[in-house]
Amino acid sequence: MMRFGKDSGAIHQMCYNHGIHLAVVKILYMKGESENVNLTDEEISDEDYSSSEITDNINYNSVISKPQIRDVLDRIRKIVKLFRKSPTKNSILQKYVYEKHGKEMKLILDVKTRWNSMDTMLMRFIQIRECIILALSDLNSLTLLQDVI
Repeated sequence: MMRFGKDSGAIHQMCYNHGIHLAVVKILYMKGESENVNLTDEEISDEDYSSSEITDNINYNSVISKPQIRDVLDRIRKIVKLFRKSPTKNSILQKYVYEKHGKEMKLILDVKTRWNSMDTMLMRFIQIRECIILALSDLNSLTLLQDVI
């Protein structure tokens, strides 16, 4: 949608929901460093900047409160992928989940293009974290949990 608006040459009004989603994805999933630019409310006005100029100048790494949150999210994704890709490891996890909750509960991996998928992933991870600890201890992989839980 953004590219179409830039390439078409016509006046382009982007959907606000889509614009918000693109900004959130750019902040939460951005890899790498950007230059350190701090914008104040006085520097941003509707007449002076278009929304694309504003989003291109924001330091996204400062919004994510340093790389600590990104590191934790990456480690959680790594643990989720470990259990989702291996039926053997997942069966060990599900044994503990069934004992504690009385039903199977799969880990959920977030998707960039879906609203609230990161929230769903984190809520499920928190909900069965004790079971994850037990399963990782059985697999001798407790080093994956460093700074996560």
